[in-house]
Amino acid sequence: MQSTWKKSTMARLGIAIYNFTLDGDHYLQLQVGDTVHILEENGGWYYGYVVHNESQKGIFPANYVTLKDYVLEKHGIMENVIPKEKPLVSEIIEKLREYGDILKTLYLNRDQKFLNLAGFMYELMDYRQKIMYDDITPELINTITAQITYWNRVLKLDVTLRNERGDRIEEDELTVMEIYEKHMDSCTKLEIKSETQGFRNDNSQSYSDIYNLFVNFKHGVLEAFDHCEAILSLYDAATDSFISESVHIRLDDKGMPVDLAKDIEYDALFTDLDNNDINSKLFLVCQLVRIGIMHPKSIRVRDQNDIMSVLNRNRDPKTNGLRRPYGVAVYDLRNTFAEKVDNNDVPMHVVSYDNESLYSTIKKAVKISAERKGASESVWISLKLLRGYHKDLRRIHPLLIKQKTKITGKFGFPEVIVPGDDRNDIFVTIARAELDKAKNRKQKNLQLSASVIDDEGKTLSNGINMGKSKCAPTYSSVVYHQENCPFWMETFKLGLIPDNHKNLHLLFLFKNRHTGEAKDKDSRVFAFSYLKLTNPDSAFIADDSYELIIYKTDKLLKVTPEMYLSNPSTINELTNGKEPRFPNNDITFNTKDFLSIQIRVCSTKFTQSARVLRLLKWSNAKCAPKETTKILEHFMDAEKSEVVKFLVAILDIIFQILSKPNLSGILPYRALVFVLCTIEEEKFRGFKKVFDSFIENHFKETSVHTKLLTDIKNVLANEETGVPDTIKVLQPLLRLAIKSEKLDEKQGKQTGSVKQQFVTKLIDVLLAINNLMSTKSDFLLPTQKEILSSYALNCEEILNVLSPHQLSDYVHEFLQKIPPDRLIEPKLASLCNIVESPLFLDVDGRKKLMPDICQYVRVLLFSMKELGPCYSLLKTLFNKLQPRSADLKEKLGPTLKNVYNLVENVLRPIMAVVSKADPFSTIHLNYATLMIALFSLMEKDHFSTYFASFHDDQDLTDLLNEIYTTFLELIRKPIYKSDWHIMLMSQNAIMLNVIRQCFTALTNSYLHDNEGRRFNYQLWNSFLQLSVAFVTQDVLHLEKYPFSKYRKILRRYQDMRLILGLQIASAWKKLGKFKINFIPGIVGPLLEVALLPNQDLRGAVIPIFFDMMCCEYSHYNENFNNVELEMIQKLDTLIESGQGDKQYKEMFREIMTRLCNNNLTINPSLSLPFVETITLLIEKLLDYHTVHNTYESLHSRLHCTVNLLNFYKDIKKDEMYVRYVYKLRDLHLEAKSYIEAGYTLLLHAELLKWNDNKLRSHKVYGYTSIDKECKLKEALYHEIIDYFDRGQNWEDAISICKRLAIRYETEEYDYEKLSAILKRLAELYNKIVNEPIRPASVYYYVGCYGKGFPSFLSNKTFIYLGRPLEQIIDFQHRMQRIFPDALVLSTLDLPERSKMESDKQYLQICKADPISNLDQFIDTQASERIKRFYKTNHVQVFQFSRPFHKGKKETENEFATLWLKRTILRTKYVLPGILQWFETNNPEIIEIDPLEYAIESVQMKVLELKDVIERAQQNPKININNLGLQLNGILDAAVNGGIAQYAKVFFTLKYITDYPDKESSINHLKELILYLTRVAEDGVEVHGDYVKTGAPSLQPLHDKITNNLSEFQEKVDGYYKGIRRQVGKFTRISQLRDDDDMLMRSKRSQSTGQLFEDPRSDLNNHKHQSGSWYNSIRETMSDSRSNPSSRRSSPRQSLTSEDVFRNSFDSTSIKAKQDDPHLRLSVQDRSKAELRLSASSTSDGDKDEMPFLPPKNSTIQISDITSGPIPVKPPRYRSPEADYSSESYLSLSLTDSYQVGPLDVSPVLPKKTVPRRYVNSIEKKANKKTANDRNQASSLEKRRSSLPQFIAGSVSSDESGTKKYDTQV
Repeated sequence: MQSTWKKSTMARLGIAIYNFTLDGDHYLQLQVGDTVHILEENGGWYYGYVVHNESQKGIFPANYVTLKDYVLEKHGIMENVIPKEKPLVSEIIEKLREYGDILKTLYLNRDQKFLNLAGFMYELMDYRQKIMYDDITPELINTITAQITYWNRVLKLDVTLRNERGDRIEEDELTVMEIYEKHMDSCTKLEIKSETQGFRNDNSQSYSDIYNLFVNFKHGVLEAFDHCEAILSLYDAATDSFISESVHIRLDDKGMPVDLAKDIEYDALFTDLDNNDINSKLFLVCQLVRIGIMHPKSIRVRDQNDIMSVLNRNRDPKTNGLRRPYGVAVYDLRNTFAEKVDNNDVPMHVVSYDNESLYSTIKKAVKISAERKGASESVWISLKLLRGYHKDLRRIHPLLIKQKTKITGKFGFPEVIVPGDDRNDIFVTIARAELDKAKNRKQKNLQLSASVIDDEGKTLSNGINMGKSKCAPTYSSVVYHQENCPFWMETFKLGLIPDNHKNLHLLFLFKNRHTGEAKDKDSRVFAFSYLKLTNPDSAFIADDSYELIIYKTDKLLKVTPEMYLSNPSTINELTNGKEPRFPNNDITFNTKDFLSIQIRVCSTKFTQSARVLRLLKWSNAKCAPKETTKILEHFMDAEKSEVVKFLVAILDIIFQILSKPNLSGILPYRALVFVLCTIEEEKFRGFKKVFDSFIENHFKETSVHTKLLTDIKNVLANEETGVPDTIKVLQPLLRLAIKSEKLDEKQGKQTGSVKQQFVTKLIDVLLAINNLMSTKSDFLLPTQKEILSSYALNCEEILNVLSPHQLSDYVHEFLQKIPPDRLIEPKLASLCNIVESPLFLDVDGRKKLMPDICQYVRVLLFSMKELGPCYSLLKTLFNKLQPRSADLKEKLGPTLKNVYNLVENVLRPIMAVVSKADPFSTIHLNYATLMIALFSLMEKDHFSTYFASFHDDQDLTDLLNEIYTTFLELIRKPIYKSDWHIMLMSQNAIMLNVIRQCFTALTNSYLHDNEGRRFNYQLWNSFLQLSVAFVTQDVLHLEKYPFSKYRKILRRYQDMRLILGLQIASAWKKLGKFKINFIPGIVGPLLEVALLPNQDLRGAVIPIFFDMMCCEYSHYNENFNNVELEMIQKLDTLIESGQGDKQYKEMFREIMTRLCNNNLTINPSLSLPFVETITLLIEKLLDYHTVHNTYESLHSRLHCTVNLLNFYKDIKKDEMYVRYVYKLRDLHLEAKSYIEAGYTLLLHAELLKWNDNKLRSHKVYGYTSIDKECKLKEALYHEIIDYFDRGQNWEDAISICKRLAIRYETEEYDYEKLSAILKRLAELYNKIVNEPIRPASVYYYVGCYGKGFPSFLSNKTFIYLGRPLEQIIDFQHRMQRIFPDALVLSTLDLPERSKMESDKQYLQICKADPISNLDQFIDTQASERIKRFYKTNHVQVFQFSRPFHKGKKETENEFATLWLKRTILRTKYVLPGILQWFETNNPEIIEIDPLEYAIESVQMKVLELKDVIERAQQNPKININNLGLQLNGILDAAVNGGIAQYAKVFFTLKYITDYPDKESSINHLKELILYLTRVAEDGVEVHGDYVKTGAPSLQPLHDKITNNLSEFQEKVDGYYKGIRRQVGKFTRISQLRDDDDMLMRSKRSQSTGQLFEDPRSDLNNHKHQSGSWYNSIRETMSDSRSNPSSRRSSPRQSLTSEDVFRNSFDSTSIKAKQDDPHLRLSVQDRSKAELRLSASSTSDGDKDEMPFLPPKNSTIQISDITSGPIPVKPPRYRSPEADYSSESYLSLSLTDSYQVGPLDVSPVLPKKTVPRRYVNSIEKKANKKTANDRNQASSLEKRRSSLPQFIAGSVSSDESGTKKYDTQV
């Protein structure tokens, strides 16, 4: 093994054949199929990288890859190793990789194209395999490239440029105009090329307008009882005629082909169909002819059922071969032609013969073809439409078109006659016969037979061509039953040999066939007709219809030629006076009887033209001059189709005549012109190759050149009528003349004078042509156009004699002779041809022609005339001056001056056309491409010379402005399609070069005061705008491309963004003192550049921002506010649109921080905060863009929007702040969160003031008609009210309504608006009272832990507002849908640090209970419906609790160690608000000991039971089955183990001894249990009433509950011996108080980071009159979010007189302790502070008295360290077994070391129905009051429950001064 690594020389490219997955930093992991670029080698190891991931390099075993041949494109850093394989294979591999990535995306998006693309990829793999094994045909190449082109278009991939053979072309091989033309051609081919389109070699022609119909006969379904013959042909219903010859197929009696076992193909190719045929009403007709005896019924059989056995016997061949009509089947081909699709297994339904004729049956079948379906008999075929020449199709489709396939032509030649397509088809159609038409004549079964006879009476054995190389001596017609005038319309073909066709004629014999088999044997000829096939001059008879004389004979057994050849054959001959003569009178005729036939000759062997035939015989006839003249005159009237058949022979004879001195007249020349004009016609265009072959191989005349030039010159000079024809064929004439002169020169007999004479005559021809062009005759206008169209070809021929320098002089004269106002378009076309000609390759010739061309085009472009022809000329000119191959460059020579001529003359005219033309027109597209192409021709010297040529400063300014403006328009509005990638990259590369060249002129001329030129802001601004637009265009975002494409672009073009970006940085430095002119306008454009994902580009541009700061700081009072504002605004827009990334943020911070620290212009204390602000903004904007443009949920989008909202508020950017307010509003409306949308819109409303200030933009977010601030504020208020109304937040809507009402009444005095708003206010109040009860708001605690969350969520906790009636399990599922990758933790403890730092997502979810403030309802008569809203809304403090065992868990009784951990949370903002969730501050956690936990649990049971009892008493019809279950759970000893367990733990002497300070709490627990007993008694009573009245089936359960109640009471009496007596002494207050009025609520306080003023805020700042009604309600509209400063400030909310019952105790002592630091608890004592329920002192009173439950959510001061109120309400906690309710409330007391005893707080119960036994006591108490008291008690009794409450007793002080409270009932 080698010890060192060395560069690999032989092994450079490999393919992985195994997976290499060894881990390690230095290993390169491989997958099977990876292409590896090998850089170095060391023994059995290679070092390299996978081609598609160049950044990751490593080593891998050498035996894991197989080496491939390669081609090395470049060396060094940009080295490119390309696999050496077939180009199409490389393209297929590249496309498979590209399609593979797209396929994944289609699958994820469930796109319907997935399956189709996958199928095509499998096809590509098969194609690749075939190509690798050389199993490829031109057709396959055509198919592959066409399908790749189609899928590229479907998938919106780049267009692939190809040459004519289908090979992919690189852009280096093409000019700009050629690239453009290739793209344009690809757009015109929108469909995949059909497989039927022929692929021809270079020597063949394209016959795309020739169609062929392939027909494959499958089988028939017939019941013919005989063999049949199927005759297939094409029928044109429009002309009612057949257009093709027929194909004959033999079938058996069931319709199956009889030769099926012989592997004979039953198919045919109908050729030579043209566009007219395709668009006509063409049908495929199948005529069915039965072959057998005359009629099956003529056979005598005993049993007709046994007829088949008789038919199958041996038959006499004389009688069983009759052709009888059976039926017709037709198929409409229009659908096949229109859709261009194959029709496989198509049925043709048979229409039976109807005793008329098969021809009439065809017409009938055509009419009913659309209706004829489901017939019992049918013929099945398969069709395929093919396009191209049939000989090519046989090669392309060898499996389809076999050698045995019948090639079936049309009648006559096609539109395009192909040389070499020899035909010898003579068609004879038997139309009809008229015989014995008299009515009394007996009808016959006529059979007509035809044969070819010579003059000796011999029948040609091959005279009838039966198809498929089969010939027969006789053709027999179909026999129609009892028909003397049959209508056959049958066609057959003659099989004649050209050398033996003389003296032949057709003989037609008539027979009468009989139905009887025996009689039919004796049938013989009774009549005959004949027709000679040639004329007396040996020419074949003409194509025509002939009516033949029918000669009758009854005595002759045989008809011989001697009997009839001397007699007339046609009726026309009789008309002309020729009478037939028969010596024995045994042959008769009747002039009314005739046989109608039609002759059609389609042969290249026979000529029907006597004129052509005479010319062909000229050489043998030795004609005299006069006779020759006559022959030539007649020849020029011959049919042109006959001329081209014998083209070579005719040309030979004409040149023989031209070479004769005594036949030197003009007539041979005109005959030659006639022949040449014939082959110029479109129909005979194929014969040009025959003419070319004639000149090259056959033409040998050496003496005709002078004669030809003389005749040409004479015709042109005399302007004879032959001028147009001469001009039309001038190029072949010159070619013939020059060829003749060359042959003469080659013989060596030519003298110098002869040569000079030839040159002189040739120049005379040129001068005659030039003179013709100067004539302004309308008669010669077509001729002049023809001269112009062929002038370049003529020049090409003349260059064989004259030098380019000589010829260019005559061409220049030719161009000058053309009148400037005539023939503009033909002249441009002629110039285009001249540029394409070899003359333009010569330097001297080009030097003379270029000024003429440029000047002529310049004038036309400035006048906007003939833009299309000008484009064609310039395109050709540019391509010619930009050769790609070395050979062409060498031939072309230097072109610098030619290019400069173009630049000087046509550059600005082209740019003018681009600016004036319609941007969406083809003209604009073409000329913009011309402009780009012209710039591509220019070199550095061209630019410098051209710019220096402008002596006027304004001209140069205009030019640069035009360039910048045009380029900027092309970039902003791309003219090329997005998939024209090659064209786009070529354009950008050229534009980049132009911009850099223009920048040189810009810095030299418009930067300093140089040569009288000053700084030009407009030009510099245009340059910067153009540069930024160029750099930021989408096509140059290379990072989005696949790696292979990315690398290819870098190799070919480099990163053009970086090149121009560095140019921008250089330009900024050069601006110097002029920089300030571009600040702050250039900030946004440069930000676009800096945000591009190119680190080098960012490194060059970011310092410019700091330079701008310094520049503004120096110029404007030492600040850079403009730069800061512009950067913030532009960053918001740009990053939102998708630009920028985290790397930019870090790079910006790093570079700007370094510059700030190292710069002396700006103090870092000013610049660094700016950098940090911008960095933070970028971070938030990136988060916002990420969640808005990915699959993130609406949740994240809302969160990011609020983050930006806060940011812009903090930096006081109101415009940006308001912008995101409306974005947030729209998101809420999308989610139908109308309450949040209202709060959001309120943010903008609170920024506005009630004044008439004009808005900065009167079209504010949809309010287009509002231009004043007060009007907008009013409109926003109304919209907010609507949102609150839709969200059923009527209370806040009322608050907004009141604001508007105050303004309308006290400031605007608009009573109409006041009336409307008061009506709306009344509606809202009515909805609160009468609408169905709204579900209470539910809240959930959510903790998001782990780095997998976005930064704005990671390791943070939130309180979420749940949806109405949403349970915790539903909420958890919703959160998991928002965060599908998150794992829900089962505990609520703070997760481990490893989880918080991991890349995963963890969620903590539990229910959170709100701590609300209901102070406003104290001493009010508000109903529960009204208070319900405030219990769960306008909340900022929440809590949740969970039980745990502290220390070692007691096994006997778990309640001894069961503690309660309570977490109290404060959100940053009030809920509900602008979001449905807010982040929480640091939570406060307190622990509740087991005794207090037990008190809470019992209290919860009391409340739950009383709630059910109350609802049952209020509505007796309600179902209270749940009451029975609850009572049974409390009273049944087997179920209720908790009460007993409490007694075992807390009511023991040991516990009281160990915890003496818990005595009051223990007593309180006992009281609660006792009170639970009495509540249970009421419940049993209510349950008994319910069982008696409506549910007798529950009686057993009620009996059980009653028994359990007695047992429970006894146990309670046993546990609490002295308690009942003590409680019996309690008295009840007479004045009842609603428990909800007593509940303490923590007021919502305003956080320091409050986003907006609450709509429920106090309205005291509104001024109004003292007598207004609103004076009385102003206090009721106070803000529930009161200012925190209104309360006494402390680390935590203190217990105030508003937070406890006024009658419970005096709170002054507590306040004193809080205010006095000397009286505050020590830390150690505070840690021992516990929550207690008071066991108050007793007093005389009623016996039946109940403890007073604490108020809900009352707060107690616990410590000075924690913040926020401690709620008494225990929240629902989670356990693995159940989810307990959180509706119980606890009353807390504070015990400290300074107190002698506990602070007694008497509990009060919520409002419930009073048991009956308490009613009397209450009434007695009420009777002792005064009349006023009685009225007040009666009023209160209607709205409050009659539960007992404690009243405050006397207050005394102990020796220490501590106050004691004696509370009495």
